Amino acid sequence: MKVNYFHNQGTTEFSEDGLIIGNPNFLGVTDGMSAVYLPQKGPKMFHGMTGGQLASNIVMREFSQIRVSGLAESLERANAKLAVILIDRGYDLTDSAVLPGTCFAVAHLREKEIDIIQAEDCLAVWETKNGKKSGTRNQAFECEKSLRAKIAELMRKHERNKEKMWQEFLPILVEARRKSVNKEFAVLNGQQDFEEHWQRIVLNTEELKTMILFTDGFVDFCWTENPEDLAKRLIGYYKVSGLWGILEETREANIANRFSSHEVFPEATALSIEF
Repeated sequence: MKVNYFHNQGTTEFSEDGLIIGNPNFLGVTDGMSAVYLPQKGPKMFHGMTGGQLASNIVMREFSQIRVSGLAESLERANAKLAVILIDRGYDLTDSAVLPGTCFAVAHLREKEIDIIQAEDCLAVWETKNGKKSGTRNQAFECEKSLRAKIAELMRKHERNKEKMWQEFLPILVEARRKSVNKEFAVLNGQQDFEEHWQRIVLNTEELKTMILFTDGFVDFCWTENPEDLAKRLIGYYKVSGLWGILEETREANIANRFSSHEVFPEATALSIEF
């Protein structure tokens, strides 16, 4: 088995992605998500970390422990640890709009089966030895599509003034999170019911050839509408030029969309496994 991975911060001010690579039986990526905030004010901090960094770090530390059990149990423990910290800081765990958290795509590699659990828009694609390509569904696609359209509209309205755009967009984002987080898609944010909304897939280890786990910034958003199409695209790029080849294609798409987006190059993290 061969494992490759990389992280690229892009133009993101606060790096909130993470890699799960400390235990050879558990591999994956995390994408932290701070509670909503105006960029000019900055996110709430936890001993020098953003809320998204805190959540990602808790998950990474949990999987680096020697005493790691099953995939679901480890994610539940990480969620419980985050909940304790948030309650201690006075957060209301019933309001997903004010909670920092993280999404993730993590694989438990076993001799006969590979267990994958994925939340929100951290995704996995794979190819089997017989050439079949598939992947996990982007849970947040419809929500994100609506939010991106609103950002583009507000960027035009405010003549690409990001500060004015964020002032008008923030309440929209708050309501979108309340409606969708741990209702339409899963986010590990201390809420007990987050596991009811994650996606879980079990694959046959002997049948797999290649798997790629990645955060949303690794691919152009439009590519993620259909899991099979996304898998074919990414596996094709990977065979020619590896993980960096995929990111190069993504960055070209980022440049084309730069005038309608709130950031030019999103943070990107990816991990590939060749069996």
